[in-house]
Amino acid sequence: MYVAKQNRTPAVASRQQNGEVIFTGDFAPPPPAYFLLGAELGFTAQLGGQSMSVILTGSNLVNVAYRDYLNRFRYFADEPGRNVSLKIRVPFSVLTRS
Repeated sequence: MYVAKQNRTPAVASRQQNGEVIFTGDFAPPPPAYFLLGAELGFTAQLGGQSMSVILTGSNLVNVAYRDYLNRFRYFADEPGRNVSLKIRVPFSVLTRS
C-alpha cells in the first residue's frame, strides 16, 4: 500500500479575540509518503473428516516507521510496526438428537 504525502493541509494562522491570540491550522508539517508491504497465505485441509483453514497474515512486513496524517497521535508516536497473525479456523455444527 502506497500513501502519498498530504498536500492540502490548513495553513497556520492567528487572530486576536478578546485580547487573546488564537491559532488555527496544523502546527506540524504533514508526514512524508510511505509504502507498506503486506501478505496473506492460507490453505484448507481435512482433519479427521473435518475441514480446517490455516491463514498466516502479515502487515508492514518491512517494519517501516511511518505516521498517518489522519491519526491524531502522529504528533507523538509512529504507527505500529510489523504485525504477523496466525489464524486457525475449524467450523463446527451443533448435533441434535431425535
